[in-house]
Amino acid sequence: MEDAERVRVEKQFVDRKPQTTYELTESGRTKFENHVRTLDSLIDGLDT
Repeated sequence: MEDAERVRVEKQFVDRKPQTTYELTESGRTKFENHVRTLDSLIDGLDT
């Protein structure tokens, strides 16, 4: 997902321990919201 620029990854050391932080990019957030809408539509179709 990082290669597709959907998430931003930051790696650092805190107190000599590795820490990795992931953050959605704007395009990643849009893709995720579209995916959730698609899933909602599928679920709505099951209710009928």
